[in-house]
Order: sequence, then structure tokens, then C-alpha cells
Amino acid sequence: MLESFYNNSLFSLYSSNQNSYYCKQKLNKMSKNYQVSTSGIAFEQFSDEFVIVNLPEGHYYSLRNSAFFMFQFLVQGANSKSIAKELSQHFDISEEKALLKSEDFIQELKKYKLLIPTEKSQILDIPIPKSKDTFLDPKIEMFDDMKELLILDPVHDVNPQEGWPLKK
Repeated sequence: MLESFYNNSLFSLYSSNQNSYYCKQKLNKMSKNYQVSTSGIAFEQFSDEFVIVNLPEGHYYSLRNSAFFMFQFLVQGANSKSIAKELSQHFDISEEKALLKSEDFIQELKKYKLLIPTEKSQILDIPIPKSKDTFLDPKIEMFDDMKELLILDPVHDVNPQEGWPLKK
């Protein structure tokens, strides 16, 4: 009987340690900070929109509404958990749903090669409003209508007879 208790206790301890390990792994993944990539990515903030240009790919993106709100934090170096907290304070969305939305948003930006992991973390201090705005799912609008112009390299694509930039 004592051996059974001992084995069950060890199993419980091992199981709880394993669960704790997996929970920590998940939390570490969620708490990883991201910032805008510094490799060929440029962005500009307008009053209610971010425009991001990926020069190597020749695409540009528009972020408005909740995407605009979340990107403000990523510019400073933020993680999905801190973004979710801010979303729940400013929009009519629970922190749990906001966490899922912010994780999806970060994954999508990573897919477009717009974010990189970072050690820095500087959270913006945005005053909490008296009333919450309606939450709209973050939307990343991608455009490639200027791809040929964006991928030109005016410094290296010079020809003395034809001028520059030259399309290849």
C-alpha cells in the first residue's frame, strides 16, 4: 500500500512537473516580444493607419482599426499577452479572445516577414477610455500594384547610357 502511494505520488509530481513545463513553454511562446523587422521594411504612421512597405518583396500593407492599435505596440517591442491586455481595456473584447486575436495577428505579420523577435519591451502608455470601442478583427490589406517600382534598386541599377533606375 505504501509503495502504491509512493508511486502515485511520484507520478503525480512527475505529471505536474511535465504539465508545468508545457505551460511554461506555451507562456514563453506567448510572451515573446516582437518588433518591426529592420531588413528592408519601412513604415509610416498616419492619423488612423499604418502603411508598411516590404521592399525586398515589393509589397505594401495597410493596417487600420484594431490592426493599427496593435501595431503601435509592436513598433515599441511587445508580446501578444501585453497587447491583449490593452485591447481588452480599449475595446469590447475579453482578454482571452484578445489574446487569440493578437497571436493570430502576430503570426500573420511574421508570415509576411514584417516582424522579428526582440528583447526590448517598451509598452505605450495609452490612457484607458471611459467607454470601449467596438472591436473589429484586425485586417492586413496587402497590395502589390507597385511591385516593379518597389523592387528597383536605383543605386545599383544604373546604366550611363540609359539612366536609372532600370527594370530588369
